[in-house]
Amino acid sequence: MQIILKPNSSTCNNNCDYCFYKNKPNRGIIDEKTLLAYYQQSVIAHKFFGFSTVNFSFQGGEPTLLGLDFFKRAIKLQKNINCTNSLQTNGILLNEEWCKFLKSNNFLVGISIDGPKELHEKHRKNFEQTIKGLRLLHKHKIPFNALVCLHEDNINNPIQIYDFLVKNNVVYIQFIPIVNENPFPSVEYGNFMIEIFNKWFSRDFGKIFIHDFEQCLQIIIGKSPTQCIYRNYCGHNPVLEANGDLYSCDHFVTDDYKLGNIHKESILELLNSPKQIAFGKAKANVSSNCKSCKLFYICKGGCPKNRKNKLNCLCEGNKIFIEYILSNFNKIIEKISIHSSLLP
Repeated sequence: MQIILKPNSSTCNNNCDYCFYKNKPNRGIIDEKTLLAYYQQSVIAHKFFGFSTVNFSFQGGEPTLLGLDFFKRAIKLQKNINCTNSLQTNGILLNEEWCKFLKSNNFLVGISIDGPKELHEKHRKNFEQTIKGLRLLHKHKIPFNALVCLHEDNINNPIQIYDFLVKNNVVYIQFIPIVNENPFPSVEYGNFMIEIFNKWFSRDFGKIFIHDFEQCLQIIIGKSPTQCIYRNYCGHNPVLEANGDLYSCDHFVTDDYKLGNIHKESILELLNSPKQIAFGKAKANVSSNCKSCKLFYICKGGCPKNRKNKLNCLCEGNKIFIEYILSNFNKIIEKISIHSSLLP
């Protein structure tokens, strides 16, 4: 479970044209009262669900726009809390001072980058600042992962993107296909993942970690996945807006999915509410084709935000790359036995 905080709502400095959050109503900047409530209530909720450590996740918009002084105060308010912190950023404002702070406070950072400049700037801006930020994270030995959005202008460049990331010392990679009103053909997504898999498996197995491959392998060997789209139920990643409003999920911040406000009801009460429980169970509401599919135990129908008529828009592509992983499963196990440190 991770309760995502939007401390300055949708405010951003990059205006990416595919951003699903930029048109959300802006709820301003979080005040100290709401931040403290987020901390205290998150601890109680995590304990209830059996977690001893809380991860405080700062996302946006672009949270670094709040400035370093805000985050220094935010860390001080965590005194006596057993917690970790993560930050999702476009990297534009990262500098030496920021990185010293992130390193000294053990932040895990997610940085959004869509490949080399000619691909990154198809839908985003400020490539030079982003790559500078990425290199600063590496210089200061701050753990980070790259979040790479896949769209019609980079989906056919898998090796170019992968080699660029490896060249820039990215070890942890998560690919996020953008599904909008006119998505790229699903089969292109499957082919993209297969080409990445082949390059990774032949050269970088045990050195580079790709989120979707890891999640699929976890399920295949009988372990529980950590990412929500591969789980049976939704609702593990609720979102807290700057004004204290809590929503069912990062991708469902609309009035229909507002659970309440943490100044009136606690996070634990809201997460255990009939509305949130119904939201979680609704993930199982898939098409008959999904239910009869031999791969459903892995994909679980995908993220509900990507469904049309109860069917995942990425279904065909998912099948292609999951079946490819299954066909190479024995080879993967052989490599895992060689790299014994990779055994779960």
